[in-house]
Formats: sequence, structure tokens, C-alpha cells
Amino acid sequence: MKKIVSLILTVCFIFLAANTIWPASIQSEEKTATLLGLYSVSEFASKLESEDVDITDENAYEICVLLKLDNSSVADDSCFEARNIIVDGNDADEALKEHRNRVKKHYIAYNERIASALNLNEYEYYVSYYSPYIEIIFDDLAEYERCEYELLNSIANPDLVVSASNYALVDTKNYEATVDSSSYSTNYPLSVAFDDIGVSSSSFTGNGVNVGIIDGNVPFTDNLKSGKYTLITSYQDKHSTVIASIIGGTSGIAENVYFYCMQTTGSLISDCNLMINTYGVNIINMSLGFASVGNYTNYDACIDNIVSNTGCTFVKSAGNKGLTNAYVTAPGCAMNAITVGSMNYSQNVRANSSWNVTDDFLLKPDVIAPGGILWDIPNIPNIDENGIRGHSGTSYAAPMVVGTIALLMEEFPILKINPALVKSVLHLGAEKLSSQISYFDQQAGFGLLNYQNMRNCLLGSKYYNFNITTSASDGDIVSSQAVTLSYLDQIHINANTIINSSNDINDPTPVLPTYTNYSIKIFDLNSSTYVATSTIDSNVDYLLFTNNNANSTSFRIDIVLEEDSASDETEVGAVAYELVLHSHSYSYKWVTDTYHERTCLDCGKASSAAHVVAHGAFSTPDGYGICLQCRGKVFMGLLQSVPDGLAHTDNGSYILTNGTIVLVDEDIEAYMAGTLEFYYGEKE
Repeated sequence: MKKIVSLILTVCFIFLAANTIWPASIQSEEKTATLLGLYSVSEFASKLESEDVDITDENAYEICVLLKLDNSSVADDSCFEARNIIVDGNDADEALKEHRNRVKKHYIAYNERIASALNLNEYEYYVSYYSPYIEIIFDDLAEYERCEYELLNSIANPDLVVSASNYALVDTKNYEATVDSSSYSTNYPLSVAFDDIGVSSSSFTGNGVNVGIIDGNVPFTDNLKSGKYTLITSYQDKHSTVIASIIGGTSGIAENVYFYCMQTTGSLISDCNLMINTYGVNIINMSLGFASVGNYTNYDACIDNIVSNTGCTFVKSAGNKGLTNAYVTAPGCAMNAITVGSMNYSQNVRANSSWNVTDDFLLKPDVIAPGGILWDIPNIPNIDENGIRGHSGTSYAAPMVVGTIALLMEEFPILKINPALVKSVLHLGAEKLSSQISYFDQQAGFGLLNYQNMRNCLLGSKYYNFNITTSASDGDIVSSQAVTLSYLDQIHINANTIINSSNDINDPTPVLPTYTNYSIKIFDLNSSTYVATSTIDSNVDYLLFTNNNANSTSFRIDIVLEEDSASDETEVGAVAYELVLHSHSYSYKWVTDTYHERTCLDCGKASSAAHVVAHGAFSTPDGYGICLQCRGKVFMGLLQSVPDGLAHTDNGSYILTNGTIVLVDEDIEAYMAGTLEFYYGEKE
């Protein structure tokens, strides 16, 4: 098989005629189109040689050119709001099938029309069924050179501008697996890995969920359940077998998923067309990598469009460049994709797990999952014929996420058509590592994948969807949700929008995605003010907020735009949140007759607090009582009755002038819960 090396080229088509898609001059002999930023053959040959490709051997490589089409130029009725596909989750399968058929009809007609105008028929090319892309496959540099010339001279529209903006070199055999050279590394039994992500005791099996695996080959069938797989291509290898064995089958997380497994054709468009159109998959696992550049490439933009138009969840391994440049491999920088890093047995990010990105708006990886050294996978030797121990790499972390999502898709079918919600719940549910000092960590993302946390969020209905319409403006509130927090309770909020990526046709620099910047804000309904705002500029956002008001307070979660809508179509978003209830449980240390030190068992915060005594503590002859919390002596004086003018409750509890709190039995429980209210004089 040829080594496939791809040049990714974004080409945008701009139609300047006012009221028609194809101007009459399309058939004219005038050829004035321009092409910006395309590599010359000699420049591209140098790129191939830098990848150790023998450019004189036409059987050693192929070249792929990815054309990005300007979909905004389509002005007819078939240009529908493709992205807004949130429907009743109970009808997910049928709704998804109907929606994808509409999208396919639209994009085939549009893309084939442009392919015909470019006279691509003599070349091997693929039009995307679900995004404005065309991919051309060339046998060698000579064919690429001929097409470069013919492409420019076949465009008969003088109003057509062709602009190149990005490239990346690709080796489609670049598995995201590694060899762990350390003989001291701890083996990671598969059963322990499943325990660590919380899937071991699930009663769900992924039934009714279709999983696509795009890999260098397809799995051996030892660990696949009879009647639960289709091998689209025939070449089998261990890499794909480990991936499938983790996801499902007889040994994996979701044993009853249906697998569609294929050897990549080298064309991202062709692979996705087949998986989504022919086989109707709900999730795609891609554990091989393209260019290791850490920035947003056209491969990433293509995946973003496919996810936004089909509702398919796309899971990509982050790559194993951590010991070199650490760059996430394409298309792992796709903003709509889930990108997965790797963790070892000691629950640390593996040293070679990729995490580096060049753009601040890319929050990658999304999460990490067990990925080395995986051990005791049935029917796969722990040590292979070359003496390699176990199975390591982000290749095997990604299927951990895929299997987990499959369990949730069976129980909550709405996830099949709502990749925004999948990502929001995934981020919210991730467990923080002991080494993770921030909510989003540069290397661990949002933390370790956790099925039980994700499920609890969905069971509690602590999520909701929102839309950003094309007319939305700076400062608009696009969604709101009311919550009530007791004193010191927290709320954790994760939000995500599915972007409709496009790029600047006048800029031949690497493509940048178009997304709408929004923020999560907390509005205090009592004071009518915003008390917290997130600061992330991305399609992903999060906010952690603690109620420091002394009493239980009602708040509102607002999603607020920081700029006008950046899309020509409605953007779909989802919010997932959890309430972290403060236990109000403390340890106490006596300090003086009037106060003690208390340390929160939840957050570890220490503070000075007044003693608390029972109402009957005044019977001691020396004027001392015993604190209910620290059990130390409290000086109360010789009071026999409640003094006037003190803060008190309806039940008769009160606060002395030295700060000591005197509680009647009826108020003790409310005080311990942090909800007891004191007031002066008559209550209004």
C-alpha cells in the first residue's frame, strides 16, 4: 500500500453576482481566476522529502488536496439551518436519519456542481455529503502539477476568486500508539482502568448505538460479538483489535454496540461519508493522527462542519508527541471534536501524551483516560513477539471515551443528536487529578473521564440546550436557568457550542475558525446584580461559583453574548451544571472563652467563630457553659433571662454581646445547616 501524504488546501469560492449562484459568464472563455498560497511543485517536493518520502517512486505516496467551498454563496431554498437538529430524544434515531438525508441531498448537489465547474472528472475526487468540501487524490507529483495548472485554467468564471489558506503533511499510518521503554512502568490492568473511569458496574451495554472505527486496518474478531460488527475492509491488525476490545465486544465497556470498522482510504471525506451515510454511525473513533502542528487546520475545519451538520460525535486521540513538541495531531484541534489524552496507572498524564496547541481559543485535550501500560486484554498477548509490553498511547485512551459515551447514548438517546451536550456533560463529569491545580489543565484538560458523574448529571436533568441565532447581538442573553444555593454551596457550570466553521478567504495564512464568543454569568436575583462572569474566549466555557451570602440565595445562570453572532446559521449550544452542596461540617479547636477555630471538612478553610451553647447552659454556678461544637468552656455570666435588644429568632435563640450564640433545641438543626436567620426587634 502506498504511503499517503496529504497537502491540505483550503479553497474558497466567492460569487460576486448579486442574485444568482452561477453568473451567466460561467461559460465564457475568459479565465481570470486567481489562486493564492498554493505550494509550487518544487516546494511541495521538499516537504515530501523532509518526511523521508522517495518522490521518484510514484508508488510510494499519494497526495490529497482538500478544497473548502464558500457555502454562504448558496442562496436558494435548499440552504437550510443544518446545524439546529435538537429534537425529542425519544425520536433520535428516526430524526437523525431524516436530517442526514436532507443534509446529504443539499451538499451533494452543491459540491458536485462546483466539481463539474472545475473539470475534476479526470481525477480521483470525493465530494463531502455533509460539509462544503471536495477532496482530490493524486497519484504523484506529476499529476498534482498538471492539476494545479488545469485547475487554474478550467475556471471559466471571471468573478470567481480561489484562495489557499492552509496545508499539513499527513501519514495515515501514524497510529497514536507508543512503546513504553521503561521497565519500571506499572502495568495497568484493563479491569482497573474500567474501575477508574466508573464503568465497571453499569447496567447498560451500548445497545442500539453504532460505533465507527476509522483506523489503519480493522480488528481481528476474537473479541467481537457475533452479529455485532461489519468489517468494511479486510486487512486486520492488533492496533484496531485493542481499540475495539476496549470499546465493546466480549471484553469492552459497551458490549452490545454495533461496530463498523474500516481501513482508512487516506481521504477524510470518503471515510466520513461512508461511516455516516452508509452505516449511520453515532460515534466515530479515530486513533491515528495527521499533521502534528497544534493549530487549527483544514482537517479540523472539515470535522467541525461534519459534526455540526450530522450530530455525529467524533472522538480523536490527542497524539503521542509529548516528548517532542507535544502538539495535538490533526484533526484533534477540531473545536467540535472530543480530543483525548492518556493517563498511566498512577493517575498522572503520560509523558508522551500530546497537549500543546498554538491558539488560546483551543482548549485541548478535552479529557484524559487510561492509556498505558494497558494489560490483560483478552486474546491479546501482554508481551508481543518483539518484546513490547502492554498497550500504550492515546490510541487506547480515545476508545475509553467512546465506550463510555455509548453507554450514555443507550440510556439518554438525545445524546445521539446533540454533540454539544455530550461535550458539556463530559467536561463537567471529569474527575480532577491530584496534580491538577486548575479546573482546566493544560495537559489533562478537564480531568479524568468519569461515567458515573456524567450519568448523575443527566439523571438529575441538570442540563439544558440553547441556540445562538443569526440575529443575536453583543450583550444578548440567549438562555437563563434559575438555581438556589445555600450558604457556601457551589455551582460548577460547563457550556459548549457547536461551531459552524468557516475561514477568511482573503487571508492565505492558516485557517482560523469562526465562532461566537459568549460568557457564563451568575445573576443574584436578590441584589439584581451580576456577581460572577467567566473569561474564556472559545466555543467551550466554564464557571465555578460559591454563594458567600450568609443565607440561601436565588441566582440565575445566564449565557450572554460578548459579540454579535459570527455565523450565518443558528449555533446550537448546551449547558451542564452540578450543585456542590457544602456539608457545613467542621472540626473545632478551642481558643478562648469567647471563640474557637473551625476548619471546614469540605474545603479546608479555617476561621474564627463564636462559641455555641444550648439554652440551658446558664445553670452552672460559676457562669460558664460548654460549647456544643468545640466542647470547651464558654463564659456566659450569671444571666437568668434573655436580655432585651439582642439579635434573636422566632423560637427564642439569641446572640450575646460577646458573640456567643445561644440556641434553643428547635433551632439547632437549622443552625448546623447554615440556614438559621437572626433579626433585631420585630420581624417585618
